Amino acid sequence: NNIEIHHEGNMLTISGKQDEIVEEKGENYIHKERRRGSFSRTIPLPDNVDADNIKASYTNGVLRLILPKINPSKPKGRKIDIE
Repeated sequence: NNIEIHHEGNMLTISGKQDEIVEEKGENYIHKERRRGSFSRTIPLPDNVDADNIKASYTNGVLRLILPKINPSKPKGRKIDIE
C-alpha cells in the first residue's frame, strides 16, 4: 500500500514510504521509537516497451514489474560484398 509506480513518457518512477513504530513496555518504563523513510527511483525505459500493458505485483517483499516489448523492428542494414 505504500508503494507507487508511475509511468510518464519514457520514464518509470517507483516510490515508497515506510512508517515504523516500535513500542517496548517494561515493569516501570515505556520505550517508543518512530522511524520514517521514503525512497524514489526513476528509470528510463527503452522505446520498445508497451506502456499500456505494464504490470506489477508485490509478493513476500519482492516487487515484480513486467514490461512487455512491442514487436521490435528488424535492424536496418545489409551485407556489402567486397569486390
